[in-house]
Order: sequence, then structure tokens, then C-alpha cells
Amino acid sequence: MHKLKVDLSEDTGEIRYGGIGFLYGLGDKGIPNYNTLAPLKIQVAAQKAPEGLQHPNGDALEIADIYKKSGGKQIQIYMQDVYPKWPYDEADIEDYLEKVELIAKKVAANSNREIFAYVPFNEPDAIWYNIHNKKEDFFNDWKLVYQRIRSIDKEALIAGPNNSYYDEGFYADFMAFAQGNDCLPDVVTWHELDNHFYSEWYDHYNSYRKIEDTLGIAPREIAINEYGTFMDLSVPGQLIQWLARFEDTKVDACLAYWHDAGSLDDLVVENNKVTGAWWLYKWYSDMTGHTVKVTPPNRNKAGLQGIATLDSEKEEARLLLGGVNGDIDIVIDGFEDIDSFDNDVYIEILSAEWTGQKGASIGPSFELAGDYKIVDGKVAIKVPKVEISSAYQLIITADRDNKSTDYQKSWKQSYQAEEGKITNASIFAGGYFDGNNLYNPTDNYNSKGHRVGDIRRDSSRVEFSVEVPHTGNYLMDIFYGNGHGDIAEQLVQVDDRQWSKVVYPPTIAWKYEARKSVELYLEKGNHTITFAKADKAMSRAKLSVDLDKIDLTYLGLDADTNSARIAYLERFTFDEGDNSFVISVQADAYYTIELDYGASSNNSEAITLKVNDLEITNLSSKDNKYLTIFLQAGINLVSFADKQLAIEAIKLHSQEAIASFEAESNINTLSGTAVIKESRYASGGKYVSGIGAGAENKLIFNQIKVTEAGNYKLLIHYANAQKLGGHMYNVDIVDRAAEINVNGEKTQKVYFRNTFTWNNYCTVVIDIRLKAGENTITFANETSLAPAIDKVEIYKIYC
Repeated sequence: MHKLKVDLSEDTGEIRYGGIGFLYGLGDKGIPNYNTLAPLKIQVAAQKAPEGLQHPNGDALEIADIYKKSGGKQIQIYMQDVYPKWPYDEADIEDYLEKVELIAKKVAANSNREIFAYVPFNEPDAIWYNIHNKKEDFFNDWKLVYQRIRSIDKEALIAGPNNSYYDEGFYADFMAFAQGNDCLPDVVTWHELDNHFYSEWYDHYNSYRKIEDTLGIAPREIAINEYGTFMDLSVPGQLIQWLARFEDTKVDACLAYWHDAGSLDDLVVENNKVTGAWWLYKWYSDMTGHTVKVTPPNRNKAGLQGIATLDSEKEEARLLLGGVNGDIDIVIDGFEDIDSFDNDVYIEILSAEWTGQKGASIGPSFELAGDYKIVDGKVAIKVPKVEISSAYQLIITADRDNKSTDYQKSWKQSYQAEEGKITNASIFAGGYFDGNNLYNPTDNYNSKGHRVGDIRRDSSRVEFSVEVPHTGNYLMDIFYGNGHGDIAEQLVQVDDRQWSKVVYPPTIAWKYEARKSVELYLEKGNHTITFAKADKAMSRAKLSVDLDKIDLTYLGLDADTNSARIAYLERFTFDEGDNSFVISVQADAYYTIELDYGASSNNSEAITLKVNDLEITNLSSKDNKYLTIFLQAGINLVSFADKQLAIEAIKLHSQEAIASFEAESNINTLSGTAVIKESRYASGGKYVSGIGAGAENKLIFNQIKVTEAGNYKLLIHYANAQKLGGHMYNVDIVDRAAEINVNGEKTQKVYFRNTFTWNNYCTVVIDIRLKAGENTITFANETSLAPAIDKVEIYKIYC
């Protein structure tokens, strides 16, 4: 049994949200989508220098507008990322000073200058210098670069020294030198990138603070602008252990950039969908008030950790926790000093599951809800059957009006591929934490630490033996890896039924996991689910995938009534006092929202709301109860002007787009290098490529007809698999852009997230204005190649 104690009477300070930061988390403008940024209270983003050559995306100046709009606080500029190679090209200090001067001039002239901080050196102890025989060289060069920046940008924030790890002797000498030479950093930085963090973090933090105290230096802000190992990324149960320690010491930190830029370091997939880990960071952002003391079993060991807050004005406490398997006993103390809580409290418990590095999550799962008695100022809670890769949220309130206490969680069970019957395939190890030991932290995470690969021979099989408690519909989530750079397939059979074929989009490379969902009808009892490359009764599957595990979830006898498969809803606060909701949906479509007016008397009046940053005024609801609006796949932000309005339920609306137009249609105009190509995965089997890299290379959709003038949603189906060179560990994907013009009016430049193969078609949604009758929509890019375009669809904003 694992134990965690929370003391609401021990205030540990205003919540900082320190671990909500990202290195190269933003790629290009709109990558990732604003919807995924705004619900997170991002403190720091570390990005490359303007026009830097280290990576094809992540320019600090290019992403600054959307970052600032989403509420982001600071952007740290990695100045040495102006160089193309990793490790950085060997260069003398004069060459670097010239580059520093150019960077500082661009930053100082930028309209967002107040949110930038300069990081002059990145891991200088490992690149260009070392702490053994070139320490003095670094100190002197630090002073030169520091002075050059200050000579151009007098108000600049400067962060450093930014070593690859904390070394007490080095930091003591550096701070003494900087103090004596008037070049102290405004923000002190280093990296925490290995599993020593769990046992050594508090030593590192306290050691540095002691250096400041010894030297008489006022406490500096600390930013750990790279944190986490390969195996931590995307795993809620791992990440909560980092977040808890950073919040406890009130420092800022950025998730490490081990994979691809523009994904918030594996919190976002396909640009507007999110992994399970995103919900942990969203929950952390939802916490308000002050943090209170949390006592874990061992604060200097990997395992159970937590963050707790108390907001007296809201009469609410929250607790985030995770990092173990099994049951957790939680004791929350200090209720005797809180007037708003009487004899009992209402507690909701939710879980954010690991969905893979590239697997989308529709939303958290509801675990438990109920009333708990306060005894001697304490509440005791047992959270049963905790999964080590998941994080959990407890919301504790005094008010339980209209809240359920009899919730029954759907049956769910995981089955590991490596524990099945394996024929002519291989077991591979990945990163994993079993509650006691950390395995392979420099590899990406696998459930239970293993996956099955080489399922590529005609005789290859993986058989899962499963037992289900009910007859009915089940959702089978297949955790897979596909590093072929192409669509892959696999044959699947339940018992002796006919084989079916599952199609798997690519993951960005091997050792990455995504999630494919398939519905099954199963009778109560035992079954065998077989995955294969080939069978004599079925054609061979194309390519192959690795298998990590399958999850089976009971949907009921009527799967269409299971709304959890369709949408998920949570509140969020962007500006104080607003009335906003995050709505996560499976598909681009119309959805009907059922309204709850609460204490509002405006149920007969027109509604004003904002959907994904577009304001809609004077909207009438059907029967004063229902609204039907277009939502895009993944995260949507909906806010109401009426503070009393709430959303009761969400249902998929069956109405299709008002029009769909194929790129290859003969009514369209293709010019220059734009050409029609074939793909069996494209709509209609064809798409248009060769757009851009010259003003003459265009695709024009003609005869886009609508009956009414107004604002519409343009849903673009596209593919983009361009990569730039290679890197030791980062996958340098390129997010191509298209210049989109409607009826010759103002052009929008839209970036398209990489889809990892030219056969994988994803979607982007933009707002356009159309006139009544026929319209034209042009795709072009004068300077570089645009993505391949499959088709476009037109949706009304609401119907």
C-alpha cells in the first residue's frame, strides 16, 4: 500500500506552474494549434535564435505572437542554435560575437521584445568548453558575449550558464566570477536530463541557493530549461514526478526536445489532438490559489509524488499525483481550519492515461466520485488499482449539488504483447519504471518495458488471450509503432472469425508508440485475438508494425450511445472571470451542445459565444436548449458571454459538410508544376502535388458554391512528409506552408504539420469568408513548396 499525505493548513506559497515549459515545443506559426496552448499556463518556451540553422523550425521571433496571445510568459532564445551542426561547429569567439550582435539587433527591434531572454551558451561544459581545463576560457567568453548583448539591448534578460548538468564547484566559481565582473545572469539555468534527478534534485537546488547566500547575491530565478529523459516524454505517471519537485521549489522548467519540434514535446499530435500527458499539464494549469504541503513516501526516490492546492475563495482543493502501481491511501489534513467545509466533502477522481508518444487522447477517464466524511479534521481516501504510467486528479469541494455519487467506471483491461503467444517475432526492450527501478531511460517508453516487433514474416503471429465480463461492444486500442515512413497494415482475427485488415498511419520513427482504435463485438468469456502478417484466407498485409499492448474497454450493447467515445468536456480559465470550456472531439464535424442555464434568466435571449477564437453573436438555440456548431478534431475552446451558462452534454450531429471539393477535379485550375498524382489513401484515389516554390505553381479551386455570404470553416485534407537532413536524436521534420487566397482578397499563410508520409492525409481548419454564389480558393507558395492537397470541405460555423 502506498501512502500520501496532504496538509491544507501548511501553505507553501502561490502556485507557480513552473514545469509548464517546452524546448522547441513550438515549431512554426500555428504549430501546434493555439487551442492546445491557451489552456496551459506556459511559463517558459526555449526556442532557436532568429533564422537559426540548427533545426528547420522553432524560430523564437516567428512563434512569439501566438505564444504571447496564448498567455505564455517568457521565451528563452538559444543563441548558439544559429549554427547548423550538433554539437555546434567549432568557431572562434569573434565569429560568434558577430552572430550574437545580429541576433540581439533583431530581438531588440521585435515588438515582443519584453518576453525574450537571451541564452548565450547551451551546454558549454560539453561543447566548446569543459569544466576541467577550459573553465576560465568560458568565464571570459561569457563576459564578452554578455557585454555585447547589453551594448545593444540594455534591458535584456540574460540566462545562463546553461550547463548540461549541475556541478556545485563550477556554479560557485561561475557566480563568483560573474559577480566580480558585473555579468551576473538574470536567470540561472542548467539541465536535468537523467534519472539522477529523483535522488539529487533537492541537493542541486539547495546547493545553488547556498552559493547565492554565501556570495551575498539576491536569489535569482531558476530555469531548468531542459528536463526529462526519453522515457519520460508523454508519460503522465513519470511527468508528475518532475512537475511536483519543480513546483515544490518554485522554479521554471522546459520539457526536453528529444523528438520532433512543434509537438509540445509529445503533448500534442497532428497539431490539434493531444496525448494523455497534455491533460496532466492542463489539470496543473487549472489549479488555483496556493500550494500546500504534500508528503510523499520518499521525496528523494522515483515513485509516488503529488502537487496540492487550496483555493479558499473557490472553496476547493485539488491534488495531482502518480508514479506507482496498486492502491494509494491518501490522508488530507487541515480541514478544521477551513470554514467552508463542514462535516463532509465531495471528491471526484479522474485519470490521465499514457496514450503513446504519438497517440491521441479524447480525454481523461472518470474513476470515482463520492462523499467523504471529515474526521478529526482529516479525510481518508483510497484510490484503487492505480496504473504507474497514469496521473490522477482529485477535485475536493464542499458543494455536491447535482453531482453523482454512484458512478460506475466501464470495465477495462490491458494485455501486453510480450505476454501473448509469439510466433516468429521478437521482443524488444524500451524505457520503463516498475515502481522500484528505472529501465532504459534513454529509450522511449513501452508499457511494462517491452514491445513485440519483427512481425513481418508470413508465419509471424501475436496471440492475445482475453477474458471479458459482458456480452456487447468493446473498444480495442492497439498500441503500435510504425517507422516505415508509409502506411502499414496488419491482419486481425477474433477466435475463428474472418480476418480483417487494420491500417496504421506512421509514427515518426521506430520506438514511438501511437494508438489505433477498433470496435469489436464480444460475447462474455474467453477469446483469442490474433495479429498476423499473412493468412491463406486473406491477402498479405502491407509492411508491418510493432505491438506494445492492447486495451479492451466495454462500451455496452449499443456502442453508439457511448458518448465518451465522441467528446470530452472540461472547464478552463484563460482570463479571470471568463466562462470557458475545453471540448475534445474525435472528428471534424458538427456537434450538438445541450445548454445548462443554471441561475441565468437569459434562456429566451440570443446567445453570444466564442468558438476557437471566432466570436458568434445573436445565436439562437433550438428550444432554448441546444446549439449545433462545427468543431475540429482534437481540442476546441468554447466560451460564453453569459457567466451562468454551462454545457450539459455533447452529441455528434449527423449533418455533413455543405460541400466537398476534390483537388484533382477537372473544374479546378492547375498551373506550373502543380500536378495530379495517384494514391489509394487519397479521397477519390488522387491528390495534387507540386504546389509552390514559384508564384506560377498554383492550385485554384473553382466554383466553390454557397447560398449565403458569410464566415465559413475550410477543412483542408493534406499530406506533408518533408524532412531536413538528420540529427543525433531529433527528427527534423519540415512544416510546409501554403498561401491561401479566397476570391483574390487577403492571403493567409498557413503552416501544415508534418504527416510523416505522403500517404497519410490529415486536416487543418481555417476561417474564411465566402460570397453568395461561386468562389475561388487558391493554394500557392511563392518561396517554398506547399503540402500535397487531397480535397477541401466547407462547413457553416453553426447550423
